[in-house]
Amino acid sequence: MTSPLSRRDLARAALLAVVTAGIWLVANSLWQANAWLAPPEYDVDALETLARIKLIGEQGLAFFADKTMPRLGAPFGADWSSYPMPDAAIFLALGKLAKVTGLVATGHFAILFAHLVNVLVFYFCSRTLGHRPPFAAGAALLFGFSHYNISRGLSHYSFTLSFVVPASLLVAWLVGSSRQLLQRRRWQLFCLATAAIAAAGNPYYGLMFAMLLVMAAGFQAWTCRRRPNLLVGTGCLAVWCLVTTALNYSAIEGLFVSGRRVLVRNYANMELYGLRPIEWIVPPPYHRFPGAAQFTQAYGRSTLFEGEHFSSYLGVIGVVGVAMVMTGFLRALLRRQAGVRPAHASIICFIVAFGMVGGLNSAVALTVTMVFRASNRYAVFILAASLYALAAWASVRWRRLHRSAAYAIAAALVGFGLWDSMRPIPTAEQLAARAKAPEVDQLLARELEHLLPPGAMVFQLPAVPFLEQPAILGMGDYEHFRPFLFTSALRFSYGLLANEDAMVWQRRVARLPAAEMKTELEAAGFWAVDVCRSAYVDGAAVVRRNFEAVGAPVIFDSGPHLVARLRPAGSPQRPVLTGPNRYEPWDGVASATGKLAVLEGTGWFESEARGTSQWRWAGRVATCVLWNPTGAARSVRVHCSVMGMAKNQLAIGVDRGRELWRGQLDRVGIPCEFQMELDPGETLLQWSYDGTPIRPSYSDKRMLCFRVNDLAVDER
Repeated sequence: MTSPLSRRDLARAALLAVVTAGIWLVANSLWQANAWLAPPEYDVDALETLARIKLIGEQGLAFFADKTMPRLGAPFGADWSSYPMPDAAIFLALGKLAKVTGLVATGHFAILFAHLVNVLVFYFCSRTLGHRPPFAAGAALLFGFSHYNISRGLSHYSFTLSFVVPASLLVAWLVGSSRQLLQRRRWQLFCLATAAIAAAGNPYYGLMFAMLLVMAAGFQAWTCRRRPNLLVGTGCLAVWCLVTTALNYSAIEGLFVSGRRVLVRNYANMELYGLRPIEWIVPPPYHRFPGAAQFTQAYGRSTLFEGEHFSSYLGVIGVVGVAMVMTGFLRALLRRQAGVRPAHASIICFIVAFGMVGGLNSAVALTVTMVFRASNRYAVFILAASLYALAAWASVRWRRLHRSAAYAIAAALVGFGLWDSMRPIPTAEQLAARAKAPEVDQLLARELEHLLPPGAMVFQLPAVPFLEQPAILGMGDYEHFRPFLFTSALRFSYGLLANEDAMVWQRRVARLPAAEMKTELEAAGFWAVDVCRSAYVDGAAVVRRNFEAVGAPVIFDSGPHLVARLRPAGSPQRPVLTGPNRYEPWDGVASATGKLAVLEGTGWFESEARGTSQWRWAGRVATCVLWNPTGAARSVRVHCSVMGMAKNQLAIGVDRGRELWRGQLDRVGIPCEFQMELDPGETLLQWSYDGTPIRPSYSDKRMLCFRVNDLAVDER
């Protein structure tokens, strides 16, 4: 290992940065002025990335202390403290840049920054490992412009910022085997800084950094026991834990508290997005090689896993590197000379064992958390280890070559690697089509800010929560961010997390008839309703007629946007989040807050219906809420029919422990009725089944205990 901080290396790095920028300009046709009008990406996850750039840029340093988004989640504000947002410092810098260059151009600069930092960090790490400059630079370019980084792009920007991956591998190797470097202060600081950056960045990369560090420190303790190495390894692990906890405490807490959980995963995700080595050779469908698209399509038709099946493509050179590493390891194993040094093979083997379908990550999902579902994203660590191994092999194999010959070989390999991994250069027609997407949003922003006062609130239909929501017809996830991106003072209703009580109020209002919706929104202080037309079969034609019929004229109708004007109350009142504003209706039908109602609590499966009958299944314990909107107690009759999966007792009581009904259940429904005095406001009703949950069939994976049909409450 060497120290690559000489003036000559810094000059090479500067030249490498220029080459990187040149490749980026050519690959995206950005030498043309009109190309800057077309964002790199402008759908689904890219919209969320752009929104985060804008939000963090607007809030500035205050974002690090308060993750409430005042311009989202109107009229309450959106609390994103339970949502992990990595790389906040980079997003803050991009947000400040967006105020100067505009959001669309900033999207391009974000990609350029990712390429630059990925290439330069890999280069310096490679030089530290003793690789010759031409091969270190070539491997760095292949890493920075790998298919993995290009395919993640703006949509998965925190994954595109993969510079922490080569740095993590270097730290692990320094802690595990360095004899001299960790005695120097600069390398100790490098390791500690890498730990902090890994903790502040993408959680996937941070988790892998911690695991590699633990293995390296364990290896060092088992073998050489060098004190500086063990101290640096322990310090890095402590820094990683402290920074991770400080920046993601609420999100970590939400992993274990169901009421605060925002990232909903299931075990099937571990298989859908698991690491599968076969996918290292599955190219993207736009690959230039003849037959590549057909091969990818054939694989997609054959596999049961319809996940990101070409995102793990390592490229031809990456695959060659993996094959070379594993072949060398197997040959050494047959000669009984195999060991963990060099560590390329052991790193690849561990990542495969951890991330593959049914591997160690699956065990973590079943015992700790399912958040880290997409272990296919650990392929970037395998790619980095493979390129390190190739750079090391080339540095030894061609050590006697003249410098010009070495650079020629490296340039040829980089040229082939770029041809293999990068998308075709966009044409003028493609750039023009991409530029049209944000134009309508910019026009909408100008119209709204001209017609509405600063701080005016806009309600958005359909009402959906922020973060990983399925598409609604032609409306993709994060589509509601589009009118927000180019405004500066308006407030929008979108942005609430699914677990926030205010989201229930939004859904209830969205289900109301147009006249009642208009009345309630105006009372809350809303100035307009923005309808995403692509979410409606008829392009929201019926919604438009309904709004116009109740005196809400349409003031904008273009692209996916239909905006109706409201007349807010002179003294608007924020809705109170109780009763129907806090809990979903039991039967899924919206009602006014002034009516006696049964509301959904906890422990129930989705509502089902046939004809005029409606029911819900539950596990062992479930709760529902009886809503009394009046200021006085009411005598009510609660009635339904109940059945169970087996002969067991069902008890119904109120939250204070008083039992109201008990009966023996079977697979045949029996009537259930009782009377009670219903206090004003919310009354929690608890249903407790004395039996074991049963899976109803092979195809139905729910674990069920009892079912409640046609639950209703009537005033006596």
